[in-house]
Amino acid sequence: MFQISGKAAPSSMLSCLNLPTRLSSTILKFDAFWLESAAFPEEGNRHFVHKCVVYFYLEDGTVKVVEPKIRNSGLPQGKYTSLSLVERRRQRIQYYRGDGSTNDNYDIIDFNIGKEVDIYGRKFTLVDCDKFTRQFLNRLGIPVPDPIVIPEDPYTKKREKIDGVPEKKRAGKAEAYDSAPKLDNRILGFKAYWDDRENPGGYLHLLNLIYFLSDGTIEVSDVTDPDKHYILVKRMRLPKEYKGLSMPGENDPMTLLNVIGDGKRPNRSIADPLDAGRSSKEFYRDKDITIGAVVNSFGRKFVVYDCDNFTKEYYKVKFGLDDFTPAPRPLTKEEVALTAAKEIGLQIAPYNGFGSYEDSLRNCLTVHPSQIVKSMKQFYEKDRFGYDSKILRFSAIMLSKDPVYHGRKYIISYFLADDTINIHDGETAPNTGVNGGMLISRRQILKPGQDIYSSKTPQYYDYRDLFIGNYLELEGHSFHIVGADEYALHYMETHPNEVYEAFREGRRYMTFGHIANWTAKNYLFWFTEISRVVSYVILISGWNPQNSSNRFHT
Repeated sequence: MFQISGKAAPSSMLSCLNLPTRLSSTILKFDAFWLESAAFPEEGNRHFVHKCVVYFYLEDGTVKVVEPKIRNSGLPQGKYTSLSLVERRRQRIQYYRGDGSTNDNYDIIDFNIGKEVDIYGRKFTLVDCDKFTRQFLNRLGIPVPDPIVIPEDPYTKKREKIDGVPEKKRAGKAEAYDSAPKLDNRILGFKAYWDDRENPGGYLHLLNLIYFLSDGTIEVSDVTDPDKHYILVKRMRLPKEYKGLSMPGENDPMTLLNVIGDGKRPNRSIADPLDAGRSSKEFYRDKDITIGAVVNSFGRKFVVYDCDNFTKEYYKVKFGLDDFTPAPRPLTKEEVALTAAKEIGLQIAPYNGFGSYEDSLRNCLTVHPSQIVKSMKQFYEKDRFGYDSKILRFSAIMLSKDPVYHGRKYIISYFLADDTINIHDGETAPNTGVNGGMLISRRQILKPGQDIYSSKTPQYYDYRDLFIGNYLELEGHSFHIVGADEYALHYMETHPNEVYEAFREGRRYMTFGHIANWTAKNYLFWFTEISRVVSYVILISGWNPQNSSNRFHT
């Protein structure tokens, strides 16, 4: 890429078009080519054809020419001319008229299919454009010809013939290496174990077995200790039967005969097509390793019990296997100890009444006192947001033997953010001697009939216990829920999965009572509306109550 010096001049054509602001970033794209003479001409190869893309910017008339990179071309490619990156301003390109007059800048009318654009001594022939460029020029009244065929590049045609010749297959080449390019970096992952507990000091080893599809090699690593992994079998072709160390050249893919060479001349050899004297040795392949299979690695028996998802899909497509149920495996020493500890369970001291139960439980789990961990997910999802209070309010009456408190109305508020409840007086009757206000401040309320001085986690009231018609025992006070506000009913309707039982019981209780109460409260409203409708009908029908013989006028 080289930079263009000079100052941008306003374009006469662009100024006459009066393009709107939204087209300031519009770019016209053309396909082009230019010919380069060969430095050493050969028969049928006297020039090179460079395929390029020409961009014309409508904003200021700048031009950018880019040649896409072609593999193994041996020519410099990329950007020929573009926006200046050093001077931080766009440049325009001038063309030479040939008659000695003042040079002018390339404009939009100079770019069209079939035209040649001279840029720094290189003549670019425009052969095609994209769909947007064709439509844009047509709307400006500029006809766009049909695309032109780019001449064929002799060198590219020669390279295609060379690259199209298949490689000569070498004698004795292993089949696994034929699939190396397309199966490179493709591995099959298996989980296995090696039970060495019969030997003194032995234990159960957990292994990761990796099979490389590119060359059929296997690597086994020990992952028993999660903090310390090590390679048990390095990457190699694993033989099915071990008969001792192999001799040099025994596992080579081919056998060479008549080796000639004395150091002065290049070595020459002839491959033995019959592989005479070569020992037949079978190695593990992908078809031999499945769930439940036993892999013999130099006398060690590795039992495969599971595999990853890619391996399952590979075996399903290639071998048609569908059952990939993991095989059972014995437990390690650490897993046995952990299972025994879970069966015994952690002994928690009973609650002694000081503080809350959760606070006392934290002191039993750790020596250092720490803060109680609350559910922040519930807080973020159920906390107040704008006008959405996330508070369920129910109206209840108190059931008491004291006639002063019996039948008194209270409001029970349930906070969904932290499962707390508060109760306050719903009405203050005069001359009763009872002060209204808060009866139970906001906190979690225990369910009755529990032994709090024990090691069991206490149960608290939640939203599933609050529904119309239910009876609650809240810290020695008995309440009967008789109603709910519109927000609570709407929340139950929009969250049926959370409060289905409460919503069903509440609706069944209030089916007749709630509707009757609502109808009685709105009786006067409906009576007024019905009277108004009857009066309007009498007015438009013209009925005269004094003339009973002629009830209606036609």
